[in-house]
Amino acid sequence: AYIEQAKANYPQALEHFSQVLKTCDTEPQLYLDASLVAAKLNEWKMAMDFALKCVYLDPENARGYNQLGLT
Repeated sequence: AYIEQAKANYPQALEHFSQVLKTCDTEPQLYLDASLVAAKLNEWKMAMDFALKCVYLDPENARGYNQLGLT
């Protein structure tokens, strides 16, 4: 997912993040990064949902709250 994100291949990156989150759904950083990728694709509802899950898992995650302000 991160390699595709770095190459700006956002559709593929989002697919990878979605697959990873099916098995590893307790890591707030993954939700934050998925939110960033979804926002790049103008998938605003999905980006907000991922950001909300990030701050739910880690209420002290400032970047998660920042991402919520952007979506």
